[in-house]
Amino acid sequence: MKFKIGTTIQIKQGKHIELYLAETGVLYIKRTTGSLATSISVLIGEKTNDDTVILTIVERKTTNAIVREISSKTADAVMSELTNLRQLFGDKFSTVFKTITGDNGSEFADLSNLENEVDTKVYYTHPYSSFEKGTNERHNGLIRRFIPKGKRISDYPIETLAFIEEWMNTLPRRILSYKKPEELFEEELDLIYSIH
Repeated sequence: MKFKIGTTIQIKQGKHIELYLAETGVLYIKRTTGSLATSISVLIGEKTNDDTVILTIVERKTTNAIVREISSKTADAVMSELTNLRQLFGDKFSTVFKTITGDNGSEFADLSNLENEVDTKVYYTHPYSSFEKGTNERHNGLIRRFIPKGKRISDYPIETLAFIEEWMNTLPRRILSYKKPEELFEEELDLIYSIH
């Protein structure tokens, strides 16, 4: 399938993603620069029904990551944690999380219901297209430095996840002119919460 620069295609739930072609002919999604756009993912450890999983939410502009352990890889567990985040950010949730992009996994089946409750827009990537949420995949790779595939996530204490999240968010990034994601995210939150 061939696309021209600026082509808009329809994806699941009637949403659209604007696509751009690089000089190399590789297809890219336009990077969000003016607003806070997030992508969401789930990491599994040991492939059993009794192990917990890790939910990662990465903000693309600042590359700040939120890492949470949830009970299972189910839509209910994901929505429960998003409800916790909604309570944490209060009435500014939709301003902090303007968009959320997930993959087509069953754990994100109820994600689009979020649009009925708040002003956050929900998008889905194409099947087998992890490059459409590359920032999140990069962060998942960083987490795997500490928690390898196949290891039980429930064997790791909550302090380990807190350490990983802190380490990722205080790691200076070249893409951010060697600033720390945490600092930039805090600046964005200061702007959001200072608006009356």
